[in-house]
Amino acid sequence: SLADTHYVDIGSASPTPPYNGGWGTAATNIQDAVDAASSNDLVLITNGTYRITNQITIAKAITVQGVNGASNTIIVTTGGFVRCVYLNNAKAVVDGLTLCNGNGTGSMCGGGVYFNFGGEVANCIISNCKAYYGGGAYFYYGGTLRDSLIVSNGQSFGGGVYFECDGLVTNCQILNNRSYLGGGGVYCD
Repeated sequence: SLADTHYVDIGSASPTPPYNGGWGTAATNIQDAVDAASSNDLVLITNGTYRITNQITIAKAITVQGVNGASNTIIVTTGGFVRCVYLNNAKAVVDGLTLCNGNGTGSMCGGGVYFNFGGEVANCIISNCKAYYGGGAYFYYGGTLRDSLIVSNGQSFGGGVYFECDGLVTNCQILNNRSYLGGGGVYCD
């Protein structure tokens, strides 16, 4: 069961750490709420377009969720080599978000999401992201991508999804991705 809920609202008038007093004290920045959360907590993000200049790093066993699903909660990177999400915990979950315009070419991997030793992304849309390996998603020894749309991503190897060693993609649509080698959809090293 989830221990505590931390709220994110781009229009919050009174962001107050640890952002768990309801929508009135919500963080305006997703990473701030993620940093304030503890294991088994929920970070709940309300509708809006969240522009990020640094990747969202989730290194705890928490759930980060869009309150009304991917079509209403959109994360857009702005400028430079900025990936959307970096999962660095096997029990981290991202649910119901759109991840777009991520650029993983600075680190070479995972423009939309980088799975580092696991984690789960569900009910998401990953679009218009790029990286040398896995424009949409890059799996480094584990992770699960399920019930999601991976569309219009690309670069060199595995424009949609790239598996370094292990991972699972289930019940996803992988459409209109592009890459120079290894197919626009999925590439397994």
